[in-house]
Amino acid sequence: DNTSVESMIDAIDYAHKCNCIDCVLDANIALAELYAEINDYDSAITIFDKILEFNTDEIGSNYIAKALAGKSKVLINQKQYDYALMLIDSSLSLCDSLSDINLLIDNYSSKAQIYDSLNILDETNNYYKYVIKLAYDYKEYEDCGQFMYNYGMHEIRQNNIDKAIDILKILCDSTE
Repeated sequence: DNTSVESMIDAIDYAHKCNCIDCVLDANIALAELYAEINDYDSAITIFDKILEFNTDEIGSNYIAKALAGKSKVLINQKQYDYALMLIDSSLSLCDSLSDINLLIDNYSSKAQIYDSLNILDETNNYYKYVIKLAYDYKEYEDCGQFMYNYGMHEIRQNNIDKAIDILKILCDSTE
């Protein structure tokens, strides 16, 4: 979607003119996520890497954590799971001091997705259960529902139909 990309690039230029580093970084992260959404992974990684070149003293660890999490999602799409896990762990180490619940949820759900893709059952179960609880505890109900659905689909792929039905029944009961 070239119009959206051009609009984001214009927003970045405007943020530079305003000399607002937070605006520049937010717009760059949004542009990288947009590139990832339209499957332009090389451009997304380039922008995330540009953010990661900043010193945390200059921009704060929150932006570094977001860029690490964003880059890890691109790597997951490219099935580079080991590298993605390393970036997620780095992002999580920065998140612990941030209390950015949405970023924590993103990171843990990415771990669940990786372990699900690798068919590592115990880790998949643990991370899905953890991220569901985390999303529920912090009243991120839409995320919670999405993770319950993903967990149910994971159980179906494992041919654990009764367990999947139990998970999906909870999801259905909670949406009524």
